[in-house]
Amino acid sequence: MHVMNDTVDPFYTSLKAGAYASNQPSGHPCDPVYSCSPSLSTGAKIAIAVVVTVVGLAIFCGIAYVFFLRRRRSRGLSAPPQDPKL
Repeated sequence: MHVMNDTVDPFYTSLKAGAYASNQPSGHPCDPVYSCSPSLSTGAKIAIAVVVTVVGLAIFCGIAYVFFLRRRRSRGLSAPPQDPKL
């Protein structure tokens, strides 16, 4: 109920247009969490490449398999012929 009953406007409603732009910091922060050069390590790049390749191949093989099954069923070859001797 504080929001509805408070008569004082929040500070950001009194800011002038462009007030933040004049004081906005440039660049990327440098601290233990963010390094000063924002880039991935070589190992991370290799890991991303491997994951993307494996997932891409899995999707491609899945689509090819479904296409092959549909094509095979449309030709009436849904199951290989059975050997009567077995």
